Amino acid sequence: MANRDGRAAELGDVALYLCANCGRKAREEFQGQPEQIAGYWVLEKLREGGATEVFKGWHPETGRIVAIERMLSQVSAEERMVRRFRRAIAIMQTLSHPNLVRLYESGIVDGVPVLISEFVPHGDLSQFIGGEGQSLLSPEEIVSLIAESLVGLEYFHRQGYVHRDLKPESILLAEKDGQRIPKIANFFFARGFRKDTDTFFTITRTGEFAGIWMYMPPEQITDFKRARPPLDVYAMGATTYVLLSGWWPLPDFPSFSAVQQGRVGALKRSIPQMVLRDRRVPLEERRPDLPRALCRVVDKALAMDARDRYQSAEEFRQALLNAL
Repeated sequence: MANRDGRAAELGDVALYLCANCGRKAREEFQGQPEQIAGYWVLEKLREGGATEVFKGWHPETGRIVAIERMLSQVSAEERMVRRFRRAIAIMQTLSHPNLVRLYESGIVDGVPVLISEFVPHGDLSQFIGGEGQSLLSPEEIVSLIAESLVGLEYFHRQGYVHRDLKPESILLAEKDGQRIPKIANFFFARGFRKDTDTFFTITRTGEFAGIWMYMPPEQITDFKRARPPLDVYAMGATTYVLLSGWWPLPDFPSFSAVQQGRVGALKRSIPQMVLRDRRVPLEERRPDLPRALCRVVDKALAMDARDRYQSAEEFRQALLNAL
């Protein structure tokens, strides 16, 4: 059954399956209106936000479980958003790595772009920050997950791309032999940074920027169009920082748990001003119990000047592993 489309071997390391009986039962248990997208039955709505909605789907021919990402109908009328989505698909088509979410196929359904990808079932890194902002993993476990994520990011950079939207929610978790496997996802803002890879679409206008404030280095605001790998290194440093401390590096910004619970309140200044000007709080001030070597490594990844950071994901990975 899994090989009815001839892809069982190709997808052997990533695909998950439900047999015909289990798939039909799961479809019957779906609480929403029965829906089929690009030949896949919708089993669950996973999330909606930004420009897209994501579903868990099941392919009745092969039994394959997938993630179905579809542009929201109101957004699909915006040409620039559609071009971003098409560029993400074009980039994903060139990728094959165990620490990156795999694209299966893509297409247009009822005039709306859709991509079908690997289903990653075990949540994302944000689930390891507790309700009070405490880390739910040991520093060693966090470093291990970040280090493995950086292997995927290094591969991504070597292909000539930058992600530009890394955060805990962008790193999904699979499991194999009882071990967590992080997988980078969400390529909506990714683009090529070399002449040979910046050929799919040029979308970002001069002066434009996007992303999540708390994971942005200054150049994400001042020079988003010409992003380079150190921008992603900063975002991974901020991801590591928040996983270890429950806070972001910005000094006057609320904690992770406060934002999650809607307890933000009035900020002293605009967030872009914070990103561009504010000193980043050293990790040791948030977690004085952590090894100083580890704190220094994370702080370097968060240097405001890109030239002072680790220049590659691999350099950051090696420094993290050597700090413990």
